[in-house]
Amino acid sequence: MSDAPKMVSAGIDRIFLDLENPRHDPYEDEAQVIEYLVRHENIQPLAKDIAKNGLNPLELLALIPDEGSANGKGEPTYVVAEGNRRLCALKLLDDPERAPTKQRKSFENLAADWEGVGDLPCMVFPDRESVKMWLSRIHEGEQGGIGRKKWNADQTARHSGESKNKVALAVLDYAESEGLISS
Repeated sequence: MSDAPKMVSAGIDRIFLDLENPRHDPYEDEAQVIEYLVRHENIQPLAKDIAKNGLNPLELLALIPDEGSANGKGEPTYVVAEGNRRLCALKLLDDPERAPTKQRKSFENLAADWEGVGDLPCMVFPDRESVKMWLSRIHEGEQGGIGRKKWNADQTARHSGESKNKVALAVLDYAESEGLISS
């Protein structure tokens, strides 16, 4: 399959925000994207979580080559196809001066104790078209079972274990497993 993604490691200085991300209208530069994402897409809480816990190891960035571009060291550069919010948070933790003026101090505070990230494991797709199907699986709902399925309240309670109904759920699960009740 020629459109198969390849695993690479890349520093955030080699990955650019997607100026044409579906979350927003097309923009001319990264500063405009950062401004929009910080104001409308909850970047500050995400940055706070990343600073405290790191990146979610279950979610890699998906990249496409930034055709004809290379960084100052001659290494290839990329545009993020999946993970624009995460990349924005990383860029602002790495360089809080890029944050909108009103939010800059809060990103400086978050970055003060942040150790940074090295190269990130990423999946590189040949082009936008080859990543499109996978983005649909993540962002467009269940799609008859092929897309990401949200947990229902019982599943969430079983996972978190913080439900006031934890005992009731355990009893129901036991009764079902013993054939005393049906699902």
